[in-house]
Parts: sequence; C-alpha cells; structure tokens
Amino acid sequence: MLSALIPLFFAVLLLGLPIFAALAFAVILTLEFFSPGNPVIVPMRMFSGVNNFSLMAIPFFILAAELMRIGGLSDRLIELAKALVGWVPGGLAAATVLACLFFGSISGSSPATVVAIGTIMYPAWWPPATTSTFPSV
Repeated sequence: MLSALIPLFFAVLLLGLPIFAALAFAVILTLEFFSPGNPVIVPMRMFSGVNNFSLMAIPFFILAAELMRIGGLSDRLIELAKALVGWVPGGLAAATVLACLFFGSISGSSPATVVAIGTIMYPAWWPPATTSTFPSV
C-alpha cells in the first residue's frame, strides 16, 4: 500500500494541487483501491481521536489567556519579571522565562501562556531597535 501511496502523492503534486489536497487525495485513492478494509472507518477514527476532553479544553485556556492579557495581568507579570531579572545580561530573555513561569502557574496551560506572554514579548525584541541588517536609504 505504501508503494502505491508515495508515487500517487508525487503524481498529484505534479498536477499542481496544494500539499494538503495532494495528501488527502492520495490517501483517499490508496485506501479506496489498495486497502482491504472499509474506507468509512477513516472518518470514524478521526472523529474519535479528536473527541476527547483535553483537546476540547485548549480553546478555553486560550480564551482565559486573552482575558488575562486584556485585563492587564500579563503586563503586570512581565513588569515584575523585568524588575527581578531585567538588569542581568540577557535580561529580556530571563524576564520572558520568569513571566512564563508565573503565568503558567496561574493559568495551568502552556498554550495559554504562549498566547498571553508571546503576544506581548514578541514586539519587545523584534525588530531590533539598535542594529539593522538592511542598508539605510
């Protein structure tokens, strides 16, 4: 079955389909023609894989992170972290790690921490304010 899937995938790619469509089309055709099982089992297994409580909680953790960011909790945690370790060399990175530690212990979720702290800290280091790789015009 794998010997049919890979050439079919590359053939569909050469026809100009996007990668996601080529993957789906190649898998569907391979299951239809080269698999002894029923292809209806594939969507049933996909749904049962997605249908669990831990995956359903992730959007609510991200909502909680956005509410904490809008409420200003993230900003206050970052300012506390900057006051504690911002003076050391590499202080922005250390403050980011410390703010993530604080926020992760409050929210209990890594994706929520990335959303709340990352949206604030990403503009703090990019683009670099002092050096530029582009020539001045």
